[in-house]
Amino acid sequence: MKFERGLTLFNLFNFVVIFSLYVKFYHIDGMKKYEIIDTFRETVNGIIGKETNDKYGIYLITFYHYPSIISSILALILVNDLKDYLINFLFISFIGYTNLIFKGCLLRKYERQLLNGEDSYVTKMINFTFNKYFDAFNIEPTLNNKILTVFYVFFVGYVALSIKLIYLLK
Repeated sequence: MKFERGLTLFNLFNFVVIFSLYVKFYHIDGMKKYEIIDTFRETVNGIIGKETNDKYGIYLITFYHYPSIISSILALILVNDLKDYLINFLFISFIGYTNLIFKGCLLRKYERQLLNGEDSYVTKMINFTFNKYFDAFNIEPTLNNKILTVFYVFFVGYVALSIKLIYLLK
């Protein structure tokens, strides 16, 4: 139970930080996705320096982004306390919502910017998976079809998560 609570607290921290940034940049300042990415880059440059960000920023993102993804998924699978589950469900729902409105993860777009337009290894693996899926089902690999595929994956995930939520409510 302590492990699940730790995951939930980590995810709650992530949610508060990301939600605050989202409200500030998107709703209060009215920024578009690339303006948000540019502001984030300028802020990080101001904190750690442009040269450090250009050389090591990708590793800082990887160190934060992927453990957060793993933590969210693990928490949704392992947590059996309704309150903790709702916190994790809220966080993953918010991430899914922002991925849909920004047509992808902003951190992935920032990764690409740091890599001078090249894809990271994770993005290459995701694109490989998309390509295999599109080839298998004879679907044209357009951005719109990728977005629809992600939407369907989130939809199926939400159905499964909702079933667990109903189980926890009993």
